[in-house]
Amino acid sequence: MPDAFKEIASNYHARTPYHPVFFERLARALDLQPDSRLLDAGCGRAELAKGFSPHAGEVVAIDKSEDMLTAARRNAPENVVFRIGEVGKCEVGTFDAISVGRALRYMPREPTVKYFESVLPKGGAVVTCTAV
Repeated sequence: MPDAFKEIASNYHARTPYHPVFFERLARALDLQPDSRLLDAGCGRAELAKGFSPHAGEVVAIDKSEDMLTAARRNAPENVVFRIGEVGKCEVGTFDAISVGRALRYMPREPTVKYFESVLPKGGAVVTCTAV
C-alpha cells in the first residue's frame, strides 16, 4: 500500500480545494474555539487540518504515509502538529472534534469507531469530508 499512497500524494495538486466558507461554517457548527483541539485522521496532505487551523487552538494531523506528511508539512500553520502512524495507534490525547476525509475508506471500521469514541468527549463530533 505505501506505493499507492506515494502515487496519491503526487496527484493531490489536481484535486479541487475546499472553499474557505466550508471551514468557517463547519467550525461554527462544531463550536470550535481558540482552545479547541481537532484531530485530522488520515490527514493525507492535511488540507482539512490546514483549513480548520484558524478555527482551533491545535490541530493534530495523523497519517501513516511519510510521503503524505512530507507534502502536508509544506506551508502548514504552527498550530498543526503532525504524527506519523495509524489512526488508533497514536497516543495524542482527546479532542473536541475529528475530521476525516477520503482516507476513511482505508480505515478498519470497528477499531476506528472505537478509537474515535475513546478520544472524543461526550458531545464531540466526527465530520467526514469527501468531495467538494
